[in-house]
Amino acid sequence: MLYTKKGINMKKVVLAAVIASAAIFAGCELKAVDDVTSCDVKLDIVGVVTVHQCFESTNDDFVKSQCADARSKYSVLGGSARVGSGCSGSAAKVCDFRFDGTAVTSHLYDQNSAAQSCDKIRDSFDD
Repeated sequence: MLYTKKGINMKKVVLAAVIASAAIFAGCELKAVDDVTSCDVKLDIVGVVTVHQCFESTNDDFVKSQCADARSKYSVLGGSARVGSGCSGSAAKVCDFRFDGTAVTSHLYDQNSAAQSCDKIRDSFDD
């Protein structure tokens, strides 16, 4: 087959598209590989007060520290705070924010928590 100038340009376009697709796929794959640590916080006081929140970040130390603080606060009331590897996606509200330079995503599952502003959720973290 003879290569015409148009044929060579078309091959370059196809090759560029393949490389761009591979780069995008690799970028998505790299993001999926990031280690996300989460803390799932639950509290149910006789069905009157129900709290279910989960927050996650790639900052492992931050999540573990904040989760330990939540565990000590809520365990007295029969609640729990457990470290995991990501929050479920069925939240009523999701807040993305930075706390002391750490990117945090907070998933709010109960209606009382979801009614709060993201700023108030951010402010509930301990310094």
